[in-house]
Amino acid sequence: MHTIDERPVLRYTPTGAFRFPSLGNKRGRELFLQRRPYVEAPSERTHVLLLPRDLIHRAVTDLYDDRIGYIRDLLIDEADWKVRFLHVTGGGHLGFDEHHYVIPIEAVRRVSAGFVTIEQSRQKVQEAPELDPKILVQPQLRREIYEYYGYSVPE
Repeated sequence: MHTIDERPVLRYTPTGAFRFPSLGNKRGRELFLQRRPYVEAPSERTHVLLLPRDLIHRAVTDLYDDRIGYIRDLLIDEADWKVRFLHVTGGGHLGFDEHHYVIPIEAVRRVSAGFVTIEQSRQKVQEAPELDPKILVQPQLRREIYEYYGYSVPE
């Protein structure tokens, strides 16, 4: 159960050693599925301000805990100084054949120890237009990214 605002938030308590569940890690997925959930009331949550360095290199997962990639950077709109996108990299090895994706910050559902969970599926992100890290995200590209993921473009 993934909720925000006034509804309960489902948390997981690990039952044993845990490795990140990936396609080739059946034991890690089995251990992940054995976790025992408990519910945290909204009044029990704490709100913490995070620095960009706290998010860089965190794994990005979808709601089914499939790994999409890792946060490489945060993209800030210089007009209003708000974080607009996560720059996520996936695939490749040692920087070769790496894929670069831009995901709107509105897609983030949860930030937890070592993970950022988004509401978009792994397949949706992998089918998104790939970012060329050498170019700036111009207004037209920004609009296309928001429309692709189904979010309204911020003013």
